[in-house]
Amino acid sequence: MSNYTVRTAAGRAAKGKALFATRKIIAGEAIIDDDVLLSMKITDPFTFFPGEQDGDTNMVQSAIDTLDTQQRDDFLNLYYDQSRVPSNTSGGITGGWTANLDRVITNRFEHHNADGSIQMSVFKNCARANNSCVPNAYFYFGDDKKGIIRAVISIAKDEEITIAYLCNWMTRSERAKTMNWTRSGVVRCDCKACTDYTDDPERHAFYEASDARRQDLERLLSLLQKYYPSEEKSSLKFRDICDAIEGSGGTLLGGTPQPQKLLLEAAERYVREMEREGIYDERYLTGLLMVVYFDDAVRSGSDCKPLRDRAAEHAKLLYGEGWRRFVQVYTPY
Repeated sequence: MSNYTVRTAAGRAAKGKALFATRKIIAGEAIIDDDVLLSMKITDPFTFFPGEQDGDTNMVQSAIDTLDTQQRDDFLNLYYDQSRVPSNTSGGITGGWTANLDRVITNRFEHHNADGSIQMSVFKNCARANNSCVPNAYFYFGDDKKGIIRAVISIAKDEEITIAYLCNWMTRSERAKTMNWTRSGVVRCDCKACTDYTDDPERHAFYEASDARRQDLERLLSLLQKYYPSEEKSSLKFRDICDAIEGSGGTLLGGTPQPQKLLLEAAERYVREMEREGIYDERYLTGLLMVVYFDDAVRSGSDCKPLRDRAAEHAKLLYGEGWRRFVQVYTPY
């Protein structure tokens, strides 16, 4: 029996269809494992979107033409905003922004291919997941580029299942501005970080503190990323990164040649602030991995098993038993 259903969402935000839990879903439980419905490889976004009100409708139609009857029906049942599709008094489309193009843009998930192109994919069920800036679930591309949604915290029966559309640390006004994009209209969010529920003291207190926490999270992340490896610099060790900062005329954190302890404290604070903000998706896992990395740097490679186990458990919660295929673990030495 499925642990979710699709139905119209009621509330302060106009969401249309949404996912709801049909029973209690525990943290780490898989909710959706979706085969791709429609997928397009975008090699040049400027060609795909030549103008503010134009898109490559031929590419969209070519992708639709490959669908069988059931897939086409599933695609046509997805939401699109009629107000964004220009038409004349007879109902004829007058511009290059069609209903099917809008369906793709509204319901798409994207990932970057190895050749630098963008893969734009639409999934029948994942498309129903609405945004929350305090999400209870997490979307990712699984094996064979399936769309996967898993619970990051326990979800009560009849509770809406939500994911984060934006993963940067923004204030609510910045989020509202970012989600007010020309082609996809306004994404309204009624989560407790965006809407002040004044009749609920606990939610009101969360709302009041949320912006300051997210600004602090942005500052901490900007600091930590300077000293933490990435795909582009995965071979660099901690000392290499510090030498590169000094070599470019920068000063290490605290003015000390060994900033590891200060960075560990910053990483621990980064994790605590996410816990206060109720964020447990891949951003939280990154924070846990940063704690492990900088703790290793402080201990000069002496393993701290409890920290590693904690990060591994959360990786398993997000990605299941095969989490190692999706998570890059760095070592400082």
